[in-house]
Amino acid sequence: MNGNESIDTELGFADVPESERTRHVHKLHPYLGKFIPQLAEHFLKENFKAGDWIFDPFMGSGTTLIQANELGIHSIGCDISEFNCKIVRTKSKVYDLDAVEIEIQSALTG
Repeated sequence: MNGNESIDTELGFADVPESERTRHVHKLHPYLGKFIPQLAEHFLKENFKAGDWIFDPFMGSGTTLIQANELGIHSIGCDISEFNCKIVRTKSKVYDLDAVEIEIQSALTG
């Protein structure tokens, strides 16, 4: 930039607190390479519609895959890091919430 251009404020999240930039499952870990879900959501909405497919060859912590899922867009991703793959499996798995609650209660009460 030569100083005359301006940053697209729609895509600038500098003034948005961390608690609003990172939401739900994206808060599970402090993976530094992840980008905010609102950015992934913006580009997905601009370029895809429900039922489309997207492939993320560097999925990292899965932000694109999770946001695509929320929008009804099919997604698949891969990453060289087994840790990242485990994060994505954890974030994208369908859980039985009643069973999870029982497990948590059992762990808390010993």
